Amino acid sequence: MRVEILKINSDNPEASLIRYAADQIRAGEVLGMPTDTFYGLAADPFNLRAVDRVYDIKSRSRHKPLSLLIEHVEPGRCRMSSTLSQRNSGPGR
Repeated sequence: MRVEILKINSDNPEASLIRYAADQIRAGEVLGMPTDTFYGLAADPFNLRAVDRVYDIKSRSRHKPLSLLIEHVEPGRCRMSSTLSQRNSGPGR
């Protein structure tokens, strides 16, 4: 596993570093990032390889759902979000 550390100033982030991180996520990579209370993992939720990698990194059972943090949901896209949530819940999940 290749590890790369990017130091991004939260008060004045460099656009090139943000673009680079976004490109890595779009390429299926998983990023670790600090938040105000814990470290989180960032990945493309529509890339199954990336989602599998998150499960591997966390050593989490595939039967347990992952949290999905979304900044903004456009009207009409809420249905897809609830469908993803329903797929990961219910009896036996």
